[in-house]
Amino acid sequence: MSREEVEADQRKRILLGTTEAVGENGYAALTVTEITKRARVSRGVFYREFENREDAFLAACETASEAMLSHLYEVALSFRHWVDGVEGGTAALVGWLKDHPSVARMMFLELPAAGELGLRHRDRLLEGYVNLLAASGRRARTENPDRPEMPDWAPRMAAGAIIESIGAEFRRDRLAEPRELTARLVSLQLMLLGEPAPDRGPTPS
Repeated sequence: MSREEVEADQRKRILLGTTEAVGENGYAALTVTEITKRARVSRGVFYREFENREDAFLAACETASEAMLSHLYEVALSFRHWVDGVEGGTAALVGWLKDHPSVARMMFLELPAAGELGLRHRDRLLEGYVNLLAASGRRARTENPDRPEMPDWAPRMAAGAIIESIGAEFRRDRLAEPRELTARLVSLQLMLLGEPAPDRGPTPS
């Protein structure tokens, strides 16, 4: 491996170690020692990549949120109709939460613990979901030009409700059954976006 590849691998391991530590014990208990132990790197390597534990934590959150949102965009926009896209994207989100519990806890539960910077990162996560729902609203108008234009506040309110609902699930320390949680989140989004919830079950991603 080249020096660049070694450094990239070390950085990836640090991000993974940070994610695992926060997912298991929370941000308050996070230490550089715990991160380096999990990542199997020296403190010198850690401080070459990050200023402190907060810097590593926020970088891990940003990397995870970018990957998650990219996946949700790909799924949601692959459906022909916008409501199917909301259902399919939400099912993909719930599946992602189930498959990546440590990452999900870090993003949806622990970010506020990092203070003002953590809240700013949560706002960026919210903005990504707002943009996805706004794209769904534009698709709705394309599919039905007679449909009233979606208010600007609707995607933001829906995205905020989704993020808070997911945070509440993790605060209970138990995610609802996937189909139940998907149906609940779909109904919430469609209600806030001005669309009656469908009677059928959630569309698989």
